[in-house]
Amino acid sequence: AEWASLVRLQLTEVVVAQADAVAWEYGLCGYDAVHLAAARFWQTSLGEAVTLATFDHELWEAAEVAGLVPWPVDLGHFRASP
Repeated sequence: AEWASLVRLQLTEVVVAQADAVAWEYGLCGYDAVHLAAARFWQTSLGEAVTLATFDHELWEAAEVAGLVPWPVDLGHFRASP
């Protein structure tokens, strides 16, 4: 029901180039790098904080270091058991 209210970002060459850079900078793979690059691009475009929701621990940590607001607030509760 909320799909129409979501904002979808176009994957441009600029975002792909940024994804390449953040993959190396934060040690991310594939779409994790694309998600972080798109979120950073969106935050820069808006000029205000953007929340990145993920349960991927590497992406969550990279989002926090990159200046985004990672969600959930405390990912530690969702640690997978060995």
